[in-house]
Amino acid sequence: MKNILFYSPYMGYTGSEMMVKYIVSNANKINPVILSGENGALLNEIPKNISTYIHPNSIIWKYRLGRILKILKLHDLAQMQFKKIIKKHNIELIVINTLVADKIIPLIKKFNKPFVLYVHELPMMYDLNGIKKEKLNYLINNSKGIIGCSDKVCESINLMGGKNVYKFYETIDINKIKQSEFDTVKIKSQLNNFSHIFTMSGQRAYHKGFHIVIEISKFLKKYNAALVWLGASNDYGLNFFIQKVIENNSIDNIILPGLLKGDEYYSWLNACDAFLLTSMVDPYPLVMLEAAYLQKPIIAFDSGGVTEFVKEGMGKIVPYYCVN
Repeated sequence: MKNILFYSPYMGYTGSEMMVKYIVSNANKINPVILSGENGALLNEIPKNISTYIHPNSIIWKYRLGRILKILKLHDLAQMQFKKIIKKHNIELIVINTLVADKIIPLIKKFNKPFVLYVHELPMMYDLNGIKKEKLNYLINNSKGIIGCSDKVCESINLMGGKNVYKFYETIDINKIKQSEFDTVKIKSQLNNFSHIFTMSGQRAYHKGFHIVIEISKFLKKYNAALVWLGASNDYGLNFFIQKVIENNSIDNIILPGLLKGDEYYSWLNACDAFLLTSMVDPYPLVMLEAAYLQKPIIAFDSGGVTEFVKEGMGKIVPYYCVN
């Protein structure tokens, strides 16, 4: 079996990093090891028999150990750790998950290890994620193979001159949904003032379409319908702006339950009449698969991989920003 190191930048609850969890948790022909750029919550859900490491330049290392180790003149912690991982686990190949891979590139160059790239981004995200052209050029041209999470992603990689490009659609663990204890009746009783419930799940971010929730709510108000957005709050200006508009204008048909997990998350998702994908750009959203498994109609902007998934009878895809 091949010994493979998976590098992922955050190991948080994003679709791309959920895929790392699914792959390593179900792998039976490889020996996986994980190196994360940050101490993400998803690391706690990795099976205990799989070794996990946190990059020394993460926040937790900087504040707890960084100063002490600098005093001891152990400056290049990343190289020390990487060398130890390579040797201890006899790593043969590295899988770089997403293009947001700033911390791993110098180590790959230093130790000259072969790598493959698992890409979840469409070109619009390159700028939004701060992906520099030098790093993008290095990753595309030096990878032994490139995996795209949808046809749209593979097409963009091929246009850049990528070689050995393969498609591997993102997936979900349906057992997690099957085993959930839905409390849909309770959720619907909280929302019984509305005729229909439309639900979106994702980061409260611009590229996810959070900036148009006010406009959507105005349209839904005509039909006494509500928008539920499942996703964590944050400290950025857009989130603050939307929350203040809701408060100052007494908007009651935008419901923001926050970041939910497990039974509670699936109960809210199952309580909706339809799933609303508001993303400006989304390569192949996992929440779309979850909604489909729950047999919810999907209404989406033409934002990427959704066009490869939603077929006739499953919902409707409309041009971006066509709220009506």
